[in-house]
Amino acid sequence: MIEKENTAYAYIGLEEESPLQGSRVGEVINALDVRWIVANFTLQSITVAKWPGRLYEVEVLDFVTNEQARKLGKSGLTKRATYKRALKVEVLKELPLHLLFGDLGENVKEVIDSIPFLEEAHVAVLNNISLEKAEKLYSKIWNKWLKKHDPDSYHIGNTHYNSMAIYTSAGSSPIHKAFFIISSQINKKAKDLLGEDAYYKDEENEMCLDPAWSNAKLAFFYGAMAVGTDGYLTEKEKEILKEPWVKYRTMIPPKTN
Repeated sequence: MIEKENTAYAYIGLEEESPLQGSRVGEVINALDVRWIVANFTLQSITVAKWPGRLYEVEVLDFVTNEQARKLGKSGLTKRATYKRALKVEVLKELPLHLLFGDLGENVKEVIDSIPFLEEAHVAVLNNISLEKAEKLYSKIWNKWLKKHDPDSYHIGNTHYNSMAIYTSAGSSPIHKAFFIISSQINKKAKDLLGEDAYYKDEENEMCLDPAWSNAKLAFFYGAMAVGTDGYLTEKEKEILKEPWVKYRTMIPPKTN
């Protein structure tokens, strides 16, 4: 939580239409028409609609009141809302994107940054790796995190082999919204490579990602969870959890700064 009452965080995708697009530190930005700026009070409350993007700390100079919002046909915000609809902000500083994912966010961002290199051959390799042990360790972190932040949660004790979000006072996951970004980026990569064949309709007529790609996606979930959290697993267990992603990492170009 930002300490000053009128300061907040704002995120925009690089290709997103936003009054903040192209802004510089020290600049005062006015929202265009009814396209207000979503100014979040916490980093974990930020919704990343498009990736990659830019993250700012801003001072809210003017914002939409609930009465104004209703006149525009929008609902008002409750007292529990984690953001303001800003009409005018001053850009205080640009922040590194890894802050979106917690204290070990740089590690999580490395997992996300590796997704563009994913190819069908890699997916085939990942589908030949057993995830049985990793699934249990992934669930173990979820359950320990829930016990810490929401001890009365009915989700405690469940199998969370593919969980992306369970909302608590500490956010939606141990690494905030990272799983949503990983999922959307892998979905996009599958669509780029396979076209319409990337999806199929299940028994309930819902569109689902190709099973091989869905399974490969778990390797990235597990890798991000392993490198982005601390205090939930032993070092040996962390190695097991991130092993599928590490295997993939050895098959793509080395990281460059």
